[in-house]
Amino acid sequence: SVRSEVFALLDAVVTDAWNDRLRESLAAEKRLVTCMRDLEANVDRFVDALVAGKISQSIYDRQVVRLEEKQAQLKIQIEAAKPPEIDLAVTLVFAQNLLEDLPGCWNRLNWQQKRPFVWALYPQGLTYADGGIGTPQTPWLLTQIGADSGSGNGLAPPTGFEPVFPP
Repeated sequence: SVRSEVFALLDAVVTDAWNDRLRESLAAEKRLVTCMRDLEANVDRFVDALVAGKISQSIYDRQVVRLEEKQAQLKIQIEAAKPPEIDLAVTLVFAQNLLEDLPGCWNRLNWQQKRPFVWALYPQGLTYADGGIGTPQTPWLLTQIGADSGSGNGLAPPTGFEPVFPP
């Protein structure tokens, strides 16, 4: 069984990482929105210059097309900078449930999901030697949840297991 301290630590680490990512995303979005406002101000200046007769229509058209292309690129970047909308508490409960039942989780995965799942648990990869699957070092998380305790741990047997290669 997983100790509650492990989940408390996992929650704290994930929450800190999420908050850092959220701050970075919001800062990037703010910078991009400022750039968008600057581009809009430049378009306004070209409109003013055209109306005042300081530039020709062809110069205006060329410059505004260039600025509109930059605006379109910025819109895409602004959308990409926005952090995904998730409920962190729900996500952490889901992760805890997953970690409490790794064998059941493995058995519910389809074949496309199994490789990333294995790499998430064993970032150094797995090797197949002498009829068995192993890893040079048991990941810290698995030592904390008892997944390395040997036989009788309830893990799904590796029958039909295809060699897993890095993604």
